Amino acid sequence: MTQRDVRDTSVHSLPQALRNRKFKAGELICKAEPFAHVIGAQANGMFCDWCAKPPTVSRLLKCGSCKYEHYCNKKCQKKAWAYHKFECPLLKAISPKIPPDSVRLMTKILWKLSRKVTTVENDPGWREWNDLCPQIKVIERDAQRKGALLKVMITINAYVGTDKLIENGMKCGEEMIPELGRLSFNGYTLTSMGTQEIGAGLYLSPSVFNHSCAPNAVHICDGTALTVRAIRDIDTSQEPVFVNYVDPMTPKAERQAILLDDYCFTCQCTKCTNEENEAILESTICPDCGGQVLYVLILNDDEKIMKCSQCKHEFTDGMAYFQAVENCVKEGAKLVKHAIENDFVGPKELKKYLSKGEKVLSDVNCTISLAKSTLYATLSERGQEKEAYELGEQITRLLKLYYPEGYSAHGLHQWKQARLAWNLDMYDAALKHYELAHQQMVITHGAEHSMTQTVLSDVEECRRDSIVHERFKAMQAS
Repeated sequence: MTQRDVRDTSVHSLPQALRNRKFKAGELICKAEPFAHVIGAQANGMFCDWCAKPPTVSRLLKCGSCKYEHYCNKKCQKKAWAYHKFECPLLKAISPKIPPDSVRLMTKILWKLSRKVTTVENDPGWREWNDLCPQIKVIERDAQRKGALLKVMITINAYVGTDKLIENGMKCGEEMIPELGRLSFNGYTLTSMGTQEIGAGLYLSPSVFNHSCAPNAVHICDGTALTVRAIRDIDTSQEPVFVNYVDPMTPKAERQAILLDDYCFTCQCTKCTNEENEAILESTICPDCGGQVLYVLILNDDEKIMKCSQCKHEFTDGMAYFQAVENCVKEGAKLVKHAIENDFVGPKELKKYLSKGEKVLSDVNCTISLAKSTLYATLSERGQEKEAYELGEQITRLLKLYYPEGYSAHGLHQWKQARLAWNLDMYDAALKHYELAHQQMVITHGAEHSMTQTVLSDVEECRRDSIVHERFKAMQAS
């Protein structure tokens, strides 16, 4: 099997088993367990370190020695012991400090490789570890990336100890660089409930899928299992399977920068090359007539031009308005970043920004959309459910502008709206949202996924509550 260049977006980038295939929307394309994974420090104690699932009835069991890893039960603990008996004394020795997730994940991979393990059970078998491209030339050309990998290498040497690495037949020093390169270009984020980031993993067969900001498939976690499903009909004789590496709601320039920095390619997908649509999603408001101002292609001497679609007024990058737009975008991006990091940003700050920002940026601008999505999450977390629900109805429309039909974000949002409506005793609305969520999740998650099953159980309970509520109202009326 040959190593794949991440820039190859032809049908030949697919393994032979997936070529000349036709997949219906919702059909499973791939399901795999990780070659290696870790639960991140931010989720420590909330998810089982073996199966990546939350506790079902009680607290997770804590390792009695290192006091760090947690498990659902003795069964999970026993399965994890093959590797944990190596890592446990390392964690105990540096407690309460914990190495970065990337260090723990790479250490686990090096340990597996030292035992000649290059594949994983419950994987389609399209790739082995050595089929992943180490990207040595890319690393040598990129001083920043090389520096970051060298830092991980040095930390692993300090964490495990050179003598112990050698004793266990594990690569040490610069021998790690090719393996670090394989990991850095092929890692996945482990998620729970569709959105919560809980850790990191390396999946072999799913790594064959290239990126598109307008994907035709989605990857979804259920515990440690990763599934890839078609979100529309796909004929792989005509097009490859695409997933997304970057959130499509992210502004184009930021998406392109992330993809270039992390994966060394410039995306040329249908979303990125649709200049008119991207201009709408970054549109602003004309200070003269209130019309929609769109970016125009960069003209003479790299001068950026913005033009009002209504009064035709042009704004160049030397004008005060142009600077005001850039400042507003930067302020919004910074605020959203701080809110996500829980840096003391609440509804008040976000509302204040939106009140000011919506005078400069259009209501569909990606910065405004991200700020609204962040406010929605913040209001929901703080129990301000009526306000969150009303804002959520606006966001439903926005999601359709940024994500392809069938994308997982639509179903997850409908599920959140259903729960808010239920809590507000809006049972008809809740059941409508649940129906939409279930229809969507059958496609993106599959009928047996824990999220899809959660939706079904919620529906039954919501219906029971609705009946009780109606009876109570009837009693009060009589």
